[in-house]
Amino acid sequence: MLFCFVRILYQKTDGAFMWTRSLLFTVPLTLILTLIAAARTRRLNTRSRRQILITLLCFFVFSELFKQAIALYTRTHTAAYYPFHYSTTYYFSIAAYLSKKPHRHQLGACTLYVGGALLFLCMLFAPHAVVGDTATLFLNWFSIHSFFYHIFVLFAFFTMLFNREYAPHPWDVWRYLAFLLCWGSFALPAAHVHHANYAGLLHSFIGVLERFRVRFGDAAYLALYLVLAMLFAWGTICLWQRIKKRGGNASFRAHRGG
Repeated sequence: MLFCFVRILYQKTDGAFMWTRSLLFTVPLTLILTLIAAARTRRLNTRSRRQILITLLCFFVFSELFKQAIALYTRTHTAAYYPFHYSTTYYFSIAAYLSKKPHRHQLGACTLYVGGALLFLCMLFAPHAVVGDTATLFLNWFSIHSFFYHIFVLFAFFTMLFNREYAPHPWDVWRYLAFLLCWGSFALPAAHVHHANYAGLLHSFIGVLERFRVRFGDAAYLALYLVLAMLFAWGTICLWQRIKKRGGNASFRAHRGG
């Protein structure tokens, strides 16, 4: 039944949701290990968790710079290397989340939560679109950095959730909208200049959305893109609110029962 569902999903989206043999091994294993590692951070205090995430963030920032330097030195630098992918925003989300200033922390936690939920779903249903084919994972630094960077983002996302460090705020949907528009104001012009389809801004990876773009035009497609992104943000934030509320009620009942 699951195989039939995946096959239908693959056909309806023109192959956007693609798994390879190597992904079937590496992605589930890595996700499980990431979940275990994030869950174990509950044993640490806030300062220790923060130091771990800051160290890893600094490492991947230097890894990104190293990746760019290698590409320039070997003359293999293409539009795919420019930092306009949506994935680049995770650097800013995690850095803001780790800030001690309340407003920055809330912005970072909100955008990391929504972006992390999106990344987690993509890793479940369309890992090839995120990390490529892991059969060639260790052949170049670009593949190594891309794979482990996205795993780090998921680690930060799960760590935040396991430790309940994201408290939804009524303005969070609008915070995410402002964050998305800020990224889009750089990514969309860059996509046209470099003819690079950053995060599906020029054309959709999903067949039904691409047919919508062809029929109604780029402006209507981008408007739908924004609406779907905001609906996703609103839905995921509401979901976490309900989870936290149920968890709080369960803890309260357990406390009274004891």
